[in-house]
Amino acid sequence: SNVTAQSSRDLKDIGKLWQLRKLGVVINNNSSYLKNLLRAISDLHECLCSLSITLPTSTSQELPEVSLNLKHQPKLLESLSISGTTQEGFLPLFVKDVNNLVKVTLSSTSLNQNNLKDLARLPKLQLIRLRHIAFTSSKRELIFKRDEFISLKYLLVEGSTFTKVSFRNGAACMLEKMVLSFTNMESVSGVEGLQKLE
Repeated sequence: SNVTAQSSRDLKDIGKLWQLRKLGVVINNNSSYLKNLLRAISDLHECLCSLSITLPTSTSQELPEVSLNLKHQPKLLESLSISGTTQEGFLPLFVKDVNNLVKVTLSSTSLNQNNLKDLARLPKLQLIRLRHIAFTSSKRELIFKRDEFISLKYLLVEGSTFTKVSFRNGAACMLEKMVLSFTNMESVSGVEGLQKLE
């Protein structure tokens, strides 16, 4: 769990472990490591349930130019954790057309509005943690819209660049617990509509 791959070849070999259910890796920020990691995840698409990827923050300004795609989506994936810069095309690899995700944790990375839309569509997502997120939209508002995050029960937002959190009528209707911990908070609105909030 969360071991640093000594070479990109190590990542390729992991793809042969066809009964592997949980994978946690720390990878170098270069194209061969990324390609082999994505190939391994694709090879494990019928068994992988939990995935944790850590990119070193010291070099996480920008991922190298590499075609980021998965041949096969990990169809059983329930838990996803990404720490480090994900680039605009990295997160969607794991959330588009993956309907089983229950837990998502994103740390020390950037998000845009499209990333949030992808997360909002996940039908089984119950827990989301956003830690030290840089939001790239000009509006620093985290907006939960009607009929989005339909199964979400637990929300944590910590040390991020958001200044406002807004729940529209009919949004996140299953939300039970919420932790908001950041210094530039201006407002939280719509909480009165969260009927299941404990």
